[in-house]
Amino acid sequence: MYVVHRSKRWMKVPDDSLSLIATRLISCATRHLGPSFSRGDITRIWVLDLGWFSIIEADDVVQSLIDSRYLTEDKDGLLKVEVNLSDVSAPLGWVPSPTEAMSIPPLRGEVTESTSVSSLPEEDVQSKTVPLPTSAVTTGRRLIEMIASTSGLAKGEVARRSTRKRRALNLVAPWCSLLLLASELGLDLTPLYDELVSSGVLSS
Repeated sequence: MYVVHRSKRWMKVPDDSLSLIATRLISCATRHLGPSFSRGDITRIWVLDLGWFSIIEADDVVQSLIDSRYLTEDKDGLLKVEVNLSDVSAPLGWVPSPTEAMSIPPLRGEVTESTSVSSLPEEDVQSKTVPLPTSAVTTGRRLIEMIASTSGLAKGEVARRSTRKRRALNLVAPWCSLLLLASELGLDLTPLYDELVSSGVLSS
């Protein structure tokens, strides 16, 4: 049985480099989120899972995407995507520039429509669940909290230092830079390793 979904009206995205950055930013994060999500949901993925921005930078990027109409925010503070991301992908190793990500030009009022067709039975489509964010997001947030609590640094400062270190050393996983930062601060790494093991990021 085929189910034809109602057409979705999308904002038209221009064909330029900054618009491509905007759609990649949203696509890489929202694949782990539902149709609506909070600012905290998307910034945590950018900061902790992907390691692209500091917390402050991520907040500014979200506001840039709202101001440029790629995202809309309702009265409850939930965000929705207003552009079609079905054909958007980012190449392996792609890392956005914070400056460019905060300089997205606004979309014009033009819209396009798309209709999706599913080969699943209608009841299966309705019951299909959205995948949850990866455990790396929660683990990274927990490591930042532990380092901040032990060192006396603010959580935002821990995240900023970790992001700078990850970029400088070209580290793949955010938790690597967090461990290096904790070591440089002279902290006991045992609780951090225990957290990584208990969350399944590392094996004992």
